[in-house]
Amino acid sequence: MVIGILSWRRARQVSSLRRVTLLVVGLLCLLLVSAAQAQPECPAQISWYRVECGRLAVPEDYARADSPLIEMAYVRVHSASANPLPEPVLFINGGPGGATLALLPRILENYAAILAERDMIFFDPRGVGFSTPALDCTPEAAALYPRTVDIMFGGDLVPVARACRARLAAQGVDVAQYTTAALAQDIDRLRAALGYDDWHVYSSSYGTQVALFLLRDFPQGVRSVVLDSTIPPGVYDQAPRLQGVFALCAADFVCRAAYPQLQAQYAELIARLEAAPMTLSGVTLSGQQLDGLLNNVLAPNMYAAATLPALIGDLSEGDGSRLDELFENVSAPLEAGSSALSGAAFTTLCRETVPYMSGSNGLLTPEICAAWDAGRPFARVTQPVQSAVPTLLIAGTYDVLTPLANAEYAAQGLSRGQIVQVPAGHATTIMGAPCLTQMAASFYNNPDALDTGCVGRMRAPAFTVRAQAVTPLVAGAVALLGVFSLAAGARIVPALLAGRWPLAWRMAWRGVGWLPLALTAIVMLGAYVLLAGQALSAEGAGLPGYTVRVIEALLPLAVGVLAALLFAPEDEPAFEIQAASPRPLYYLVLERAGLLLALLGALALAGLLLARFALNGDDLLLGTLRWLPPSLFLAGLALAISVETRRSAFALLAVLLLWIGMSVGYHALLESYPFAYPFYLFYDPAQNNPALVTLNRLFLTLAGMALLLWACLRTGNEERLLKKG
Repeated sequence: MVIGILSWRRARQVSSLRRVTLLVVGLLCLLLVSAAQAQPECPAQISWYRVECGRLAVPEDYARADSPLIEMAYVRVHSASANPLPEPVLFINGGPGGATLALLPRILENYAAILAERDMIFFDPRGVGFSTPALDCTPEAAALYPRTVDIMFGGDLVPVARACRARLAAQGVDVAQYTTAALAQDIDRLRAALGYDDWHVYSSSYGTQVALFLLRDFPQGVRSVVLDSTIPPGVYDQAPRLQGVFALCAADFVCRAAYPQLQAQYAELIARLEAAPMTLSGVTLSGQQLDGLLNNVLAPNMYAAATLPALIGDLSEGDGSRLDELFENVSAPLEAGSSALSGAAFTTLCRETVPYMSGSNGLLTPEICAAWDAGRPFARVTQPVQSAVPTLLIAGTYDVLTPLANAEYAAQGLSRGQIVQVPAGHATTIMGAPCLTQMAASFYNNPDALDTGCVGRMRAPAFTVRAQAVTPLVAGAVALLGVFSLAAGARIVPALLAGRWPLAWRMAWRGVGWLPLALTAIVMLGAYVLLAGQALSAEGAGLPGYTVRVIEALLPLAVGVLAALLFAPEDEPAFEIQAASPRPLYYLVLERAGLLLALLGALALAGLLLARFALNGDDLLLGTLRWLPPSLFLAGLALAISVETRRSAFALLAVLLLWIGMSVGYHALLESYPFAYPFYLFYDPAQNNPALVTLNRLFLTLAGMALLLWACLRTGNEERLLKKG
């Protein structure tokens, strides 16, 4: 059997006779020009690691002694260590039909922990990517369907498969040979050609099935294996993937509260669309087509799956904007190299999986497989692969494509297998989970002392919940806050109205102090002048808005900071004397808070009047709604923390962190967690849903009042306040 290393510049489509001739010529050329060209041109430009690139010639058909040769493209990435460990790690990507080398720069970002100690080997499987011949059916598909979305909805791949197969057959390609077993044999040939006695394996998704074939057929070359998102041979039918999403939503408090009948809502939506399809981005979408899209495209991706409850809720109400955005992303022209249009994927699935499935596999159906005509199906696999090689099986809690049950089935035959479930989705490390590559590196070094410490620190994305979905919960919270405020006020207000003890405004003024207020006024005035100058340089555009934004942004911060410093028993001078007086301590809190809000409110009113009458800005009510609720909320929060902890510093820190987080990350928070809108300080009354804005402003106002009254009630326990330590 002839094995050779060829140049990257070899023609990608050649006849079987010319391949043998070119192989010999290529070997001679390499010997003649080795001084001028030490290694072939690489498919990916990588500067931060030293790499070697090459091609391995292997038989297309291992059963034929006279088989033509095909080429397997590979890249060896050297470790960052000056003294790497001897056994490298082979990376097997998902698919089938998935290319690796074109994505190598991005993939390497997630495997730094392994490359810190070991070399890694990457390759494109036979018939895929930079390996030749490339069984890419994109030209035939593009002739019928110019966009990806056209294939996803209403595209018939039968003529595509028939035409593509005919073209490849005319080029001398035997499509029947591009199977998982043949790929496993290619990999073992690659190990020998690179001079390794054995190596470790990292596999993901379909790559785990290839790794299990390696364990079955070539165990002598494998030292240990990581199976990330396992697809074991013999697992054909799975429950619809949306069932997993429904179960995860039901287990999540926020998602369950927002969508208590999600599965029934979805069934009703599918039936309605089947009777009356909807049109989005020029695509007519039936119920069955939507079901296929969500199960086969969105549900397997953890980040897309997190949006599905909100998507289903929107579609149920006739809002297709979320799905429209998705269609825009797949409306671009077809590009070569898609795994969905890979002839290698057609052969693998049609010979190994589709014949034993009750339905279709994504886009593939028995009719498409008949048109592809890749030969008789392989025998049905009925037993797990048996192996004593140390194996780590990683299963994502949120992986509905390859669930935990897959790993458990595969582990039945792996005597040294161990399963680790992680809060992640499908293909965990490729999606960017550095913790798991650290865990894999630990496993390769010592399979019997696996370090899983970082798993507990992993966080999966939260379900996206529409703001409207939690409106009943927010309304209930507002009502409870109102009831609490009334109950607390009933204990405090009567004494105020009776005038039993007069309000000591002069003492309150000394407690508040004129310096902080003056500094606040100076800062706000400076911001007015600065922003006004910018607006005037643009011929006055946006000047009223600038003025209101200064008030909205700075005033709540000033109120919160000053409130944090108003009253903390630990910092209060002569606190024992004040506590001994017959006058309740909550008077002290109310007087100072009231004076603070009154003085800063007057400052805000002056700014609003300027914006309204001199600059044609917002009306006074709208302007007040921008600053007053968040100011009350921050003031109440600061006072409650000060009284509860007896430390102004804690209250100050909480106010600053909340204000900075809302200022810097408001838009990102609103996009990622729209259901948390009640807590958003800067929820724009002019740009958001009026009903949601009303609830937001009510929530902040009542929460601020409730916190302020809570602080007052807590001052009643003078013994606790006087206690040191």
